[in-house]
Amino acid sequence: KAPASGGTPTVLASQQDVGGSIAADGMYVYWTNPRSGTVNVVSTYGGTVVTAASGQRAPRNIVVDIDSIYFTAGGSVMRVTPK
Repeated sequence: KAPASGGTPTVLASQQDVGGSIAADGMYVYWTNPRSGTVNVVSTYGGTVVTAASGQRAPRNIVVDIDSIYFTAGGSVMRVTPK
């Protein structure tokens, strides 16, 4: 993330797959890792990356709402509710 007024970016997560999708809701950032088959979450303040779903077949196309994370994987639309 980076301040809207400019400045130095802050790394929220590193060493992640390329080619996935990303979404944010103001409190968290969510992304897919197609190669590792995971959907991950991290606070916009940084911290520990949490795996919300694993064992997925090439997850992509992520969106979020107040309750759930939705993504596509293996030709299906999937939903996971983080704890």
